[in-house]
Amino acid sequence: MKKQYDVVAYFYWAPPQAIHKYLCFHNTLKKFCNVLTIIGEGEFGITSEQFNFFEAKYKDDVVLQPMQEALETLKNIDYKIAIFSSNGRKGFIDPDGKEPPALGSRSPGIGKDIQIAKDKGAVTVQISEMITDFYYAGADVASLTSPSMRRLHVEPNYYGTHHMYQWRPFDAKPEPKYIYSNCLLWDNVDDCLPPMSKEQFCTKYGLDASKDIFLYLPSSPSAVVHGTAKKAYIKASELDNVVIKLHPKEYCRLASGRLNHRWSHEICGIENTPILDPLDTHWAYKYADLAMTNQSSISIEMSLYDTPCLYIHPPFIPWSNIFFKFADKVSLGEMDSYIKNKQYKNKIENLDEIHDIILADRKKTSIQILSEQIKEMLNDNLR
Repeated sequence: MKKQYDVVAYFYWAPPQAIHKYLCFHNTLKKFCNVLTIIGEGEFGITSEQFNFFEAKYKDDVVLQPMQEALETLKNIDYKIAIFSSNGRKGFIDPDGKEPPALGSRSPGIGKDIQIAKDKGAVTVQISEMITDFYYAGADVASLTSPSMRRLHVEPNYYGTHHMYQWRPFDAKPEPKYIYSNCLLWDNVDDCLPPMSKEQFCTKYGLDASKDIFLYLPSSPSAVVHGTAKKAYIKASELDNVVIKLHPKEYCRLASGRLNHRWSHEICGIENTPILDPLDTHWAYKYADLAMTNQSSISIEMSLYDTPCLYIHPPFIPWSNIFFKFADKVSLGEMDSYIKNKQYKNKIENLDEIHDIILADRKKTSIQILSEQIKEMLNDNLR
């Protein structure tokens, strides 16, 4: 590790299915600057085994560190720009190790990691990794997915979302500068990933490559073990040629104590359905003929993979009006007919127009846009 960089990026909450996207971003930045990327290790990050899955050639100046070690690294090196996550921050990288402001607070604090970078005189940037969970922590620059999404958060009834950010950048005084960069975790990229053909994928999970492949994505563990969410989970698991991708929180075993450290599929009595390795998520999204869920934002990401998505008996939650535009929805009783008649083969209308609402530029990846923006910031910094 060097003592001086142009850019440092710290992704405290790094879901395992997205590691290759962080690596792609890192290697794109490396084309024009010296960059160090720190990926979180531990309960809210990834394991050393998952990190070692990726080839060393993609991990030059990439380190895996638990939070306290990462904070020490931020203190001990010099850099001009510091990039931070916005998702998964709630209650963990708060200013003094105490509980952060209550949900919905209009007084967002400055995260410990961001404060360290500010004290060193670096320009700080928080990027969008999810559409709904942007926990602002005092960065100079807030990267949102699109101008329309900014309006959606400022005006909670715009587009019928009835939702407001927790610790929103719009409530900070002064407000940060805004840039618009799509969403990093939505990028459909496979650079830095070992290749996997459809046949290899199906062999690994006991699927038939000649049949339509179904992918079920349960929501957070505590939400899927009762009520209609549980019924949808069980019903989808009984389909022929289906694989289950668990929620990122469940793969990380986050708050697993609430379920007595049992897996959601165990609690639901699902025994013979294959469970996806999170490192294979990109290939599951690519090869699935239909993705299904009960409650999730996954429909947006599926649309960028050109993979149909279905909500099974979904509850109406904040953002539902956005999520439903990218998918079909059915009741539990309608599901069999929908699958039998392959109604998922029907394309969603006006998809480009919808993408133009939630994305800054639907023809570019977030990695491309953010890299261009960081390059411009560096040039401004050097003037």
